[in-house]
Amino acid sequence: MASVTSSCRFLVFAVCLAAMRVFFDQCAIWRQLYFVRDIRMS
Repeated sequence: MASVTSSCRFLVFAVCLAAMRVFFDQCAIWRQLYFVRDIRMS
């Protein structure tokens, strides 16, 4: 049973890691878009 618990824990950790990576990628994309827009406006 211990192996099942550890694998589930690893799966949850991997999913959280992937979600965080996607979230940070989205933030970076939006930051770049706003940055470009500010440069064009000024």
